[in-house]
Amino acid sequence: MISRVFGMHNNPGTGIGRFGICHGPIMAAQDDFGIIVKGRGGHAAKPHDTIDPVVIAAQIIIGIQTLVSRKTNAVESLVISVTKFNAVCDAGARLKKASNQLETTSWAQSPTRNLEKN
Repeated sequence: MISRVFGMHNNPGTGIGRFGICHGPIMAAQDDFGIIVKGRGGHAAKPHDTIDPVVIAAQIIIGIQTLVSRKTNAVESLVISVTKFNAVCDAGARLKKASNQLETTSWAQSPTRNLEKN
């Protein structure tokens, strides 16, 4: 029968040669997810003729950031950070891309951290 478990993990901000302890969980579980938004690019002067994946992805990111404050109990620990965001045009046009061309695909990646089992 296991009566105790000890683990160590780095913690930025803790001084060199020091460590911290607490009763119960101290580090969170991590789950990653990614989102790909495909649209229809075009000229920046005619955005009404496009389906702009950058604007769509930006709205999704704002919604993701709102999840923590509006869907999680204030006494629970949860962190969602969108850490990567990119937008690309078709691979063949990538090197010839003009600065006034709206992209065709955007993507975002994010880790989530929580202390809950669910």
